[in-house]
Amino acid sequence: MSFNQPSGYRFPTSFGLTSLSRQLVSYGRPIRRDGAVEAVARVLTLIISSPQDWTRVFPRLSFGQVTIDDLQVSAGRRDGLVCYSAEYVDAVNAHLHRTSAVPVPPWLDLRFELQFFDDPRDVEQRWTYALLGTESHSLEAAWAAVDGVEAYPAATVADAPADPTRDPRWADRRLVWDRVTAPFRRSSPLAWRAPDPSLVFDVAESMANPGRDDELAASGSVTQSLVMEALGEMLGRSAPADLLDLVTRAVDPHQSLLQSQLG
Repeated sequence: MSFNQPSGYRFPTSFGLTSLSRQLVSYGRPIRRDGAVEAVARVLTLIISSPQDWTRVFPRLSFGQVTIDDLQVSAGRRDGLVCYSAEYVDAVNAHLHRTSAVPVPPWLDLRFELQFFDDPRDVEQRWTYALLGTESHSLEAAWAAVDGVEAYPAATVADAPADPTRDPRWADRRLVWDRVTAPFRRSSPLAWRAPDPSLVFDVAESMANPGRDDELAASGSVTQSLVMEALGEMLGRSAPADLLDLVTRAVDPHQSLLQSQLG
């Protein structure tokens, strides 16, 4: 399972894509929020462990694709580390849409996309086929648990089973997938894609309205309290006593964390 090597599924065409989209949003919103919280908290843990050169965490994690210079919102507002980390996750996921993008650690990739196909030889139009691209095991599990959705792995010559008896339906699946994807060799099929994250604005809203954190979290937003809870769990006993102040006070990208604190 990955974004660039999608998993194959099918479901009854009678479902309707609008109903399915509504279920995806309902099931997937809290899961994607939790994945985003984890991503922001992980970036923060790496920054905290690199106090002298904390800005180098950004290019190191993204293989040079996103640097401190790309985080203009946080820099312009003189934000704290939590906002820099949230904006970094946003910037990485926006960059991943480029054809030249290099894959990043799976936990940093929040993309989720379903591509839909029909079978021109299925006269009764019983099935709609879907390719799911995501790096999130939790999101794929939520999709696979939707009533009526069943795994229908894509089959190609490259993954032909050495022992056909272990997967007797492989040949049939290959014919089906060849047919349904053939019209889209040079174009894109109908697709449903989760929107790009806007975590820096989620966190900023939460920090400006701390009393609304529960409400914001229920709507799918990443809040300061959720990030701090995840960060505390990741750091454990190594968490500094002034952790909240450390990640929320203004920092200077041209200084170490200690210099920013003294300044």
